[in-house]
Amino acid sequence: MKLINKTEQIANLQNKDSATAIQEMLMGYRSTPHPATGISPYQALMNRPIRTKLGNTQEHAFQIGDYVLLEQTKRDKWTTAYEPAFYIVYKINGSAIRARRVTDGREMCRDASKFKLANELVQNSIDIKTESGTQEDKENGPPQDKRGGGRGQK
Repeated sequence: MKLINKTEQIANLQNKDSATAIQEMLMGYRSTPHPATGISPYQALMNRPIRTKLGNTQEHAFQIGDYVLLEQTKRDKWTTAYEPAFYIVYKINGSAIRARRVTDGREMCRDASKFKLANELVQNSIDIKTESGTQEDKENGPPQDKRGGGRGQK
């Protein structure tokens, strides 16, 4: 009873709904493992782990300097799932990711779930560009048609 009374007093001081505050406190209490048993009260009673909103979180693998794609809302059937421009991650604060668009410098702050890692896509496009513009190609001039006949020849 002490814990419920204390939660209700804190809710009143913060001008919050006491019923919602008590529900949140009970969810936290029931999902926290006991130090002696190592399992939560809910798990001891129901013989399965509690399903909470926090139980489905995943750690992101983003690092500062990563190239990412930003998810966009679907406007019509031709809209792609991600914006067609790359962003570079410049700040990470928990699950909040700040990224700057490569093309025009526009900055976005979104949850990590709205980004997709694109380092491999960027690396592949860089490799393709470097292969097509090697030093040997520049010395030999434009590529020659090796099929034998040019235009107008039969």
